[in-house]
Amino acid sequence: MDVPRKSAAKKRLIKRIAIGVVLLAGVGAVSLVLARLKPAARSVELSTLWPDTVRRGPMVRDVRGLGTLVPEETLLIPANSDGRIDKIILRPGSPVKPDSIILTMSNPELQTALLDAEYTLKAAEAAYTDLRVTLEKQGLDLQATAAQVSADWHSAQLKAERDDALVKEGIADPNRLAVGGYSYGGYMTNWLITQTTRFKAAVTGAGAVEHVANWGNDDTVFDDAYFLGGLPWDVPDRYRSEGAIYQINKVRTPTHMVAGADDIRVAVLEDYLLDRALHELNVPSDLLIFPGEGHSLDKNPWHGKIKVREELKWLEKYGGMTGAN
Repeated sequence: MDVPRKSAAKKRLIKRIAIGVVLLAGVGAVSLVLARLKPAARSVELSTLWPDTVRRGPMVRDVRGLGTLVPEETLLIPANSDGRIDKIILRPGSPVKPDSIILTMSNPELQTALLDAEYTLKAAEAAYTDLRVTLEKQGLDLQATAAQVSADWHSAQLKAERDDALVKEGIADPNRLAVGGYSYGGYMTNWLITQTTRFKAAVTGAGAVEHVANWGNDDTVFDDAYFLGGLPWDVPDRYRSEGAIYQINKVRTPTHMVAGADDIRVAVLEDYLLDRALHELNVPSDLLIFPGEGHSLDKNPWHGKIKVREELKWLEKYGGMTGAN
């Protein structure tokens, strides 16, 4: 038979309390010690370290890894004109250089305008080349004309000296001297009859008597301005001083005139002007106009024959010429 012992239960209780107190004291002591310890260094993987020698200056790192590049700053450049993206050559994140082409764009309207501009440029270049060739040709023609005028002037001077000598020696009859010319020769004839009365008759054709209107109506205006030294408003005195009409009151020579009605080199109005002036001065004159003819009188061969026939009649009547038929 078991006999309960009350002192044993009490001893176990006291023992448990003592053990609890000791444990609490130990936990507190350990906590106090741990609280006073410094934190230990963290551990890292060796692959994440970058071992190197310490150097002074900026640190440059080459970082490689997976991910998406995000731009720090986005700059939008607007196009000057509308366009269509035809091809994307470089995608975002691709390395670029100053001369890299990122994409190609097109605009049909701009392409058409470019073609038009290129065509216009080529047309202008062709026109410039043509104009240059034309001007060079005109320059050569002017030089040739100037040389011819100079030769004609010297020839006329020699003829005048010859006529003077022939008259002086009694070979030429001063009462039967006549003068004549056509085109530039008409100019000279119109001028000569204002400078002397020695000629008994004159035959002239397609020659101007003034230079302003003739410059305006001439199909080759460059020669008038060239020989007269400028345009009418640049050298007005020159145009006046060399115009026969301004000295027409000195004319006493009966004058026969011919012209083409459609002449655009020396307008027929010049012949009308000369005929009107001579009529006002009561100087015998006759004006023969060929319809449909230009400067060369080459439309109808009969016109040339009629011209010579009428001029011979005039010389016979006023120049003392016999056997004109």
